[in-house]
Amino acid sequence: MPPKDSDGSTKEKLQEAAKKEFMQKGFLKASLRTICKNAGVTTGALYFFFRDKEDLFDSIVRPVIEHVAQILTEHFKHEDTQLNRNANALMQTLIHDANEKDNAKGDLSTASAIYRYLYSNYDEFILAIQKSQGTKWENCIKSFVDWNFEHLKSIADYYCKAHGKEEIKPFVLRMVAHSQINCFVNTALNFPTFEEAEKHLPAMVRYLVGGWCTLFDDF
Repeated sequence: MPPKDSDGSTKEKLQEAAKKEFMQKGFLKASLRTICKNAGVTTGALYFFFRDKEDLFDSIVRPVIEHVAQILTEHFKHEDTQLNRNANALMQTLIHDANEKDNAKGDLSTASAIYRYLYSNYDEFILAIQKSQGTKWENCIKSFVDWNFEHLKSIADYYCKAHGKEEIKPFVLRMVAHSQINCFVNTALNFPTFEEAEKHLPAMVRYLVGGWCTLFDDF
């Protein structure tokens, strides 16, 4: 049977205490004993809910990463659908979006949705990218870069083939993928609130999409 809990969820207490401990010390130096003490439970109660320290960390971080991934998945699917219909139309849409100061579609709306969610789960975001050494999440930014690279490459390859052009070198596409992801991450790290970050999103998206589109200027 689960541990008795008269004033709330034992599991949630453990996660809240763990989040504070992980934020202060990072995953590797965090103490399960301290987490249990601050949650007011025994270590036995912790092991009823979680296999080990990494499983506890994962329970806090995974939902946030998966939600961000879902937003990106929907965005990539939309672009893939456009690409399959008409590569020229997709590029024209991207160029139009990059030039519209107040554009609220495409990349900008996706970026806004991600930021709004991240800022409402900011501690979990910080845990994933700065406190996760020693867990499967320590390379999550690289994973997003790799994923973005594969998406950008599919667009570039399709478009180059359609125009009979030489493919864009993978190292160039990886550099673009890396710069896009890191731009979003660093913006979130440097602005303490969503409202402040949101002010800079239109210019940032125009810069990133505009730079991407220049790779196709001679087509």
